[in-house]
Amino acid sequence: MIEGYVTGDVRGKGTWFLSSDGKTTTARYEWEVSICSRLIRLFAYIAYPVVRWNHNFVMHQGGLSLARLLNADLIKIEHS
Repeated sequence: MIEGYVTGDVRGKGTWFLSSDGKTTTARYEWEVSICSRLIRLFAYIAYPVVRWNHNFVMHQGGLSLARLLNADLIKIEHS
């Protein structure tokens, strides 16, 4: 488990959970944050579909890049 904390307009923590069954390694990232800025909170509410699509796209690209860097196969990415 690896934890990181963010401060500023968005505050909270992110936690990486790594596990392996000997053949496959699973990396799960949990992000528990709150938006502190009223302006950003308003924008996020109005633009939610675009923000969610962008987040999922960026996470997918990050997964592909990490797999390429590690010379590994990316099996799947799940979004909640």
